[in-house]
Amino acid sequence: MAISRDHRQLALGIIPCAIVSVAAFFVVPWFNGIFVSAGVGLPWPTRVLLTTYPWWSVTVLITLVLWRLWPAVPKRGGIAANFGMWCSLVLLVFGVIGCYAPIFALTGGFR
Repeated sequence: MAISRDHRQLALGIIPCAIVSVAAFFVVPWFNGIFVSAGVGLPWPTRVLLTTYPWWSVTVLITLVLWRLWPAVPKRGGIAANFGMWCSLVLLVFGVIGCYAPIFALTGGFR
């Protein structure tokens, strides 16, 4: 049984979002533990990251709902793939910035 192109594109949108959101559950608390034990004040990107990372898994659900409810059936796989990949890229970049912002704050970069 072959997998349709539509379902492959859906997977291409869901898998990166799932990887980024699961990785955040392991990485963000680890970084937070380091900074709390060091007594470093947290800059705004890190505070935003700490309050939002538990909700990152919602992007998987949004990608699935977007795929399911998109009115133009031939385009819905591409829409879901683009949305999922862009969301995962944005969250990954924001996560890296948020995790390393306290280090940059020590040098005077973030406040």
